[in-house]
Amino acid sequence: MTELEKNQAEIIKQQSHQIQLLEEKIQFLMKKLFGTSSEKSSKVGPGQLSIFDENSPFFKNQSQLKKPTRKS
Repeated sequence: MTELEKNQAEIIKQQSHQIQLLEEKIQFLMKKLFGTSSEKSSKVGPGQLSIFDENSPFFKNQSQLKKPTRKS
Protein backbone atom coordinates (compact mmCIF):
# COMPACT_ATOMS: atom_id res chain seq x y z
CA MET A 1 0.00 0.00 0.00
CA THR A 2 1.47 3.32 -1.03
CA GLU A 3 1.55 6.45 1.07
CA LEU A 4 -1.16 8.00 -1.12
CA GLU A 5 -3.44 5.00 -0.60
CA LYS A 6 -2.88 5.16 3.16
CA ASN A 7 -3.80 8.85 3.21
CA GLN A 8 -6.88 8.22 1.12
CA ALA A 9 -7.93 5.34 3.37
CA GLU A 10 -7.55 7.58 6.45
CA ILE A 11 -9.59 10.35 4.82
CA ILE A 12 -12.31 7.86 3.90
CA LYS A 13 -12.36 6.56 7.48
CA GLN A 14 -12.68 10.11 8.89
CA GLN A 15 -15.40 11.01 6.42
CA SER A 16 -17.31 7.83 7.18
CA HIS A 17 -17.19 8.66 10.88
CA GLN A 18 -18.36 12.22 10.18
CA ILE A 19 -21.25 10.91 8.03
CA GLN A 20 -22.28 8.56 10.83
CA LEU A 21 -22.32 11.41 13.36
CA LEU A 22 -24.34 13.63 11.04
CA GLU A 23 -26.86 10.85 10.38
CA GLU A 24 -27.31 10.38 14.13
CA LYS A 25 -27.88 14.12 14.53
CA ILE A 26 -30.46 14.08 11.73
CA GLN A 27 -32.29 11.17 13.34
CA PHE A 28 -32.32 12.92 16.72
CA LEU A 29 -33.60 16.19 15.26
CA MET A 30 -36.22 14.46 13.12
CA LYS A 31 -37.49 12.59 16.16
CA LYS A 32 -37.54 15.79 18.17
CA LEU A 33 -39.31 17.72 15.42
CA PHE A 34 -41.81 15.11 14.23
CA GLY A 35 -41.92 12.61 17.09
CA THR A 36 -44.57 12.35 19.74
CA SER A 37 -44.58 15.03 22.34
CA SER A 38 -46.47 15.85 25.46
CA GLU A 39 -48.65 18.92 25.15
CA LYS A 40 -48.79 20.20 28.68
CA SER A 41 -50.00 23.68 29.32
CA SER A 42 -48.19 25.68 31.91
CA LYS A 43 -49.88 28.03 34.31
CA VAL A 44 -50.85 31.29 32.74
CA GLY A 45 -49.63 34.56 34.13
CA PRO A 46 -51.75 36.94 36.18
CA GLY A 47 -54.32 38.78 34.11
CA GLN A 48 -54.30 36.19 31.32
CA LEU A 49 -57.11 33.83 30.46
CA SER A 50 -56.45 30.21 29.71
CA ILE A 51 -58.00 28.93 26.51
CA PHE A 52 -57.88 25.38 27.88
CA ASP A 53 -59.65 25.96 31.20
CA GLU A 54 -63.36 25.25 30.79
CA ASN A 55 -64.06 27.10 34.03
CA SER A 56 -62.49 30.30 32.74
CA PRO A 57 -64.64 33.39 32.08
CA PHE A 58 -64.02 32.89 28.35
CA PHE A 59 -66.02 29.68 28.27
CA LYS A 60 -68.69 31.03 30.61
CA ASN A 61 -69.21 34.03 28.31
CA GLN A 62 -69.50 31.78 25.25
CA SER A 63 -72.69 30.22 26.62
CA GLN A 64 -74.23 33.70 26.87
CA LEU A 65 -73.83 34.37 23.15
CA LYS A 66 -77.02 34.07 21.14
CA LYS A 67 -77.17 31.52 18.39
CA PRO A 68 -78.21 32.96 15.02
CA THR A 69 -81.80 32.25 14.16
CA ARG A 70 -82.81 30.92 10.77
CA LYS A 71 -85.66 32.46 8.89
CA SER A 72 -87.81 30.01 6.97
